[in-house]
Amino acid sequence: MTMITKDGHLQLPALVRHRIGLRTGDRILLAADVDQQTLTVYPPAVLDVLLAGDLP
Repeated sequence: MTMITKDGHLQLPALVRHRIGLRTGDRILLAADVDQQTLTVYPPAVLDVLLAGDLP
C-alpha cells in the first residue's frame, strides 16, 4: 500500500520502485484518473520518451 508521510511525501513500496526503475531522488510524474480512481506513476525513462516525442 502507498501512503503520504506526515511531511507530505509519497511513499512507494520497494517492489514498485524496483519494477519501474526508480532511485532515491528521482523526479516522477503522477497522473490521476478520478473516474477510474487510479494514480499512474511515470518514471524518468518514460518522461524522456514523452519529451523526445517518440510516442506512436
